[in-house]
Amino acid sequence: MDARFLDLAELYGQLEREIGRFQHSGGVRCPAGCSVCCTRVSGSIETSVLEMMPVALAALEAGVGPMLLNLCEQAGDGQPCVFYREGESGGCSIYPLRGLTCRVFGFSRTAPVESAQQIRRYYACRILRDSVLDRSRFEPAIFPLSLPSAVEYRSRLEGIDPTYATPLYGINEATARAIRALGLPFFFRDRRPAA
Repeated sequence: MDARFLDLAELYGQLEREIGRFQHSGGVRCPAGCSVCCTRVSGSIETSVLEMMPVALAALEAGVGPMLLNLCEQAGDGQPCVFYREGESGGCSIYPLRGLTCRVFGFSRTAPVESAQQIRRYYACRILRDSVLDRSRFEPAIFPLSLPSAVEYRSRLEGIDPTYATPLYGINEATARAIRALGLPFFFRDRRPAA
């Protein structure tokens, strides 16, 4: 297996544990069935090619890589995320494989903690932000400290593979690029030149 995928799994595992602690301590979760961020124009959901490589690999292994590539290209970044499925839990059809951007949104901060006023640095939609501000159980001085840093995790992602961790694209475009990047090597990985 490509070492990048193992490194991504380790990074995401650590992030999920941090997010879990934050959710447990503050009771913050996306509202049941909410998919506001997934139904936005996908160009506003910026992600990297590296983040979408596990999805691309899964599609290629399942034999649906070309179909997904076509879907992403047709949708472009002017349509919602191609992985959104109304009626599914939270709407995400690739939830276990979702990228860093989707994992940190709503459960991270965008800057170092310098003061209790860091609620402004809370990286979330209006629904979650208002929910947090309404909760009296959050101690303002402690709240920002319990949030994972989106910037730190983005930097660590770049350490895995700087070429594919930047730049950021809309999620549909990033997925198409990931399929293209893995496609040729995937199809030729078991082929040996004739002797």
